[in-house]
Amino acid sequence: MATCTITSSGGNDPSLVKLRIPLENKREDDNGRSRIILVIDRSGSMAGGPWTQVQSAAKAIQEIIQQQEYGADCEPIVITYNSTVSVTNLSNFARISAVGNTDFIKAFEQVRTTVQSVGSGKRVVIIFMTDGCDTCNRADAIVDAQNNLRLFLRNCGSNCIVHVIGYSNAHDLNMMNTLKTLGSNEGVYRYAEGSAGLDEKFRELFEFAGTTVELTLKMVNMTDPIKMTGEFIDGEYVDAEYWISLNEKNEEAVTVKLGANEHRIVPTFEQANAVFSIKALSNRAKNITNQQELDQIQLELNAIEMFGDNLVGNRVEREAAVEARAELQARLNKMHTIMGDIARGTLNQTSALAKMNDLRYADKFSKLSRQRRMDQRAVRNMANLKLIDGKLDALKFDPINDFANVDLSMFTCCLTLKNCRDLMVDSRDDIMGIGIVVKRKELVVDTPTLISIKSVSVSILSRSACDDATKMKLDIDKEAQPHGGFILRRPIESTATRNVVQQVLTDGSSVITRGVAAEPINAFLPLYICDAHFERVKVMLEPMLGYLFTLDIAGYSPNQILGLYSILGQMMNDTLENILS
Repeated sequence: MATCTITSSGGNDPSLVKLRIPLENKREDDNGRSRIILVIDRSGSMAGGPWTQVQSAAKAIQEIIQQQEYGADCEPIVITYNSTVSVTNLSNFARISAVGNTDFIKAFEQVRTTVQSVGSGKRVVIIFMTDGCDTCNRADAIVDAQNNLRLFLRNCGSNCIVHVIGYSNAHDLNMMNTLKTLGSNEGVYRYAEGSAGLDEKFRELFEFAGTTVELTLKMVNMTDPIKMTGEFIDGEYVDAEYWISLNEKNEEAVTVKLGANEHRIVPTFEQANAVFSIKALSNRAKNITNQQELDQIQLELNAIEMFGDNLVGNRVEREAAVEARAELQARLNKMHTIMGDIARGTLNQTSALAKMNDLRYADKFSKLSRQRRMDQRAVRNMANLKLIDGKLDALKFDPINDFANVDLSMFTCCLTLKNCRDLMVDSRDDIMGIGIVVKRKELVVDTPTLISIKSVSVSILSRSACDDATKMKLDIDKEAQPHGGFILRRPIESTATRNVVQQVLTDGSSVITRGVAAEPINAFLPLYICDAHFERVKVMLEPMLGYLFTLDIAGYSPNQILGLYSILGQMMNDTLENILS
């Protein structure tokens, strides 16, 4: 069922309209799936590293299309231009070289011809990229060509949108800002300061174009409908958000049109909470132009109360608020850096404006980039995972001599009652470790040091026993959150047991098993017990870290080693606090 939710803080501040529209027809092209046109500068200034990055992006886009099993219409049309222009496809891109001057007018003319060939009634997304300025035409001729392209795109019978990528501090920022306004809706600006980030921007925009769709919203007493950009979610529905000033609370039905389908929805109204306040600040942050405006938004963000029951009362809302705040703070930190560089005179005006424009749209791409990095990790790590069995088979150890100095009664699994030596003899891939309680936010995928350790178990257990307990818990408790990792809902109460602090959870879904002192456990951390045991740990470390930080054995990244240091630091700090208390 289609829904419309309106959240307002009152007064003259904008309200947030949130739409969720089910896809009536699972054929995505019927609901506005995009036809993408890539317009790429191949002038001589792009030669070398930048062109290699563009070719890498073309190859990655091909892989995305193949993995998603898109139809032929989903492969982008590629226009390359220098002093001439040509139309090609991704397969031939590796054979193209970067030479010559830059002629924007010829590129604009080819865009017009290509859009006409696509046909009317389509959603057309144009991604325009350049690293410099036009070197073939007069400025007034370029302006005329832009105006002609604007008239064509808005009257061609298709829903056209132009996204732009500026590369290097020599690109024409004013023209790029104009280009993104030529279509039916305003497009997105992305800036790649160095060639190393150019392929990332291309892939971000391609994925963004492939997962977004235009829809229109008509409200009572509104002369013209509002054009909005929505995002396909799980192939089942479209989500969209839009900020709008409302003079009064009107509960009459709104009309939403998505593709050929029209929905009439009676809106529901929600009170503003911390998530709304953070989103409102994020929306204002898009228009920051000076240090005073930045400082004001930072001040207001610091003042938002995150955990008051009257603001964000349940766990889901708290987690959403914490993540939204972290995303916005990361963006503000980058803005502080840019402002500092401007004050020190180490950043020229074009680069400064380009970076600030790029940050306006950063929130649109953070989740897409995170998911893509996880997918890339999985592909990259699968080859190593397939080698683990062979590496484990090659390991040999002496059950007598290698464990001569190990207290086996200490290193015995509390669940299976097997000691470390027997466990390694009976299984070639089992190891010993300790249980911990962790809290993961989605940001841990990118920054493993943000993982939060809530408690450390006093119990020794085997990896296989922990895995079995996890499977059983997931079978029993269908509400377990596999994406976040059994997040705690309430503060932990402390009771002294066996000279340690036993942490008792009031929420059973945060626990996969309990140790010998009934302490909660929801994750496993391997131990160094002896050299023979640690050799096995090293072979299995990558998939274990991948699962610990991302809940995916193929999610390993080298920076997760730093996450281990973060865990160790938190454990040492907790131990010191317990001793002092």
